[in-house]
Amino acid sequence: AIERANAEPGSTIVIALEGPAGEILVRRQLPVLVAEGTVLDGRGATIREAASCERPGGKAGCDGVVVGGRAIEVRDLRAVGFTFDGVAVRGKEAAD
Repeated sequence: AIERANAEPGSTIVIALEGPAGEILVRRQLPVLVAEGTVLDGRGATIREAASCERPGGKAGCDGVVVGGRAIEVRDLRAVGFTFDGVAVRGKEAAD
């Protein structure tokens, strides 16, 4: 969903999980959100780092959601248990 949204500025990503306590295990570093005007609506979901989560190059440990573009909104998303940041705003350099 992040890769599709990055190709279409102004997109909205909605996490629609069953039940009020939905959880997503992140097993590899998610793509950086870079498309201007993207909205990530977690709808109360939780993202959690899996024990074996890897960054590019096979390095252990991950961030949750990384924002690397302008006018991007992340709302109603809980990020727990990440080695680094749950939600990080890093600007353009994060996407390079």
